[in-house]
Amino acid sequence: MPEDYFTGSIASGFKTKWPETFDAAVVDPAVDFLAGHAGAGRALELGIGTGRLALPLSRRRVLVHGIEHVATQTSYSHHFWVTDGSLETFSAPFRYVWPSELDLMARLAGMTLHERWADCDRSPFTSDSRSHISVWEKAIERPDEA
Repeated sequence: MPEDYFTGSIASGFKTKWPETFDAAVVDPAVDFLAGHAGAGRALELGIGTGRLALPLSRRRVLVHGIEHVATQTSYSHHFWVTDGSLETFSAPFRYVWPSELDLMARLAGMTLHERWADCDRSPFTSDSRSHISVWEKAIERPDEA
C-alpha cells in the first residue's frame, strides 16, 4: 500500500501553501470544462489529492473517480516555507506520466482520445505545453453490437 504523503500539516495547509491552485479563476474554468465534457457521464481525475476539482464536480452531479499512480518512474518534489520564523519542509515522490502513456491506458480500457488541450482555456497542446487536458471517450456498446 503506497504511503499517503498528504496528511497532517500538508493536508490542512494545502490551500494556504498553494492558494493559486484554489483560486476561482483557476478552478471554475477547469470544472466548467470537465462538467461540460462529462455531461451525465463520469470523470476520472489523475492525482485527486485535495479534491479541489473533484468536489465541485460532484456538486454538479458528475461522478468522479480518482487515481494516484505510484510506480518506479518517480522524482521527488521538495517544498520549503518559513512561517513565523520556523522552517517547514515537505517532500513527496511523484510519477511522471506522459500523455502517450495515458493514451495507451485509455485504449486498453476501451477509450479513444477525443481531444487534447494545453489548458482548460483550450489553448493548443504543443511540445512546449507544461500541462494537458485530455478527453477520452468510451464507446457506448449497443445491445445489437454485443
